[in-house]
Amino acid sequence: MFGTLKNNILSKLEKTYNDSGENAFKEEFYQYIKVIKENKDLKEFYTVYDLFNQVSFDDADIAKEFVEESISYLKQFDKSDVKKLESLAESSDINNNSIEFKLDQLIFNESIGLKDKATYKIELIKQLTKKDSKSSDYKEVFTTLHKKINDKVAQLNPEQTKALDLFIENDNQKITNYYSNLINETHSVVENKILESEDMGVIKKLIEVKKRLDDLKNETPKISEIEKIITLKESFN
Repeated sequence: MFGTLKNNILSKLEKTYNDSGENAFKEEFYQYIKVIKENKDLKEFYTVYDLFNQVSFDDADIAKEFVEESISYLKQFDKSDVKKLESLAESSDINNNSIEFKLDQLIFNESIGLKDKATYKIELIKQLTKKDSKSSDYKEVFTTLHKKINDKVAQLNPEQTKALDLFIENDNQKITNYYSNLINETHSVVENKILESEDMGVIKKLIEVKKRLDDLKNETPKISEIEKIITLKESFN
């Protein structure tokens, strides 16, 4: 179910950031965003579920109409596509009071009874007219993650910012071209340093670096590796 998987992924992202640091977090985060952006049905689920955590109504009748229309709208999409998120999630406790859980039951649970269906709809309407703090827990998590990332982004140099923007844009061809050019430029810098150096120990290390760059040409571009190459290139300046 989309909402449960989304919250599980966000919890996993937070854990990754805390346990493994920014680079590991960004790898997982971009993978998540890539899956969402590349599937039109998942994009619709993401947009509407996110909207439920943003809107608030003064009139319960309008909130009811919003709930009914949203459920009908999402039911027209291919629900099986949600399985594409399963590999990015991990098992965790389900908050039965969350907006995501109730939407999941109303959209994905084909065997839900009339009583439960009515109960979930009424609870959603109440949560949209009077926000429950528990329902926005995921928002607080994401806000914290974004702040941490934004703080880091503010410290990036122009080259690092360009690389990050490419991954956010998610244009694979542009990423591949940038990655290839960056390796070639760095390769040339290392080659020049080898020619300039008279220290055999330094030359040996530079040859190893050049070999590693050659190996990277055949690997799929990753933001963590790109950042390392940028740092390496700038270290020779």
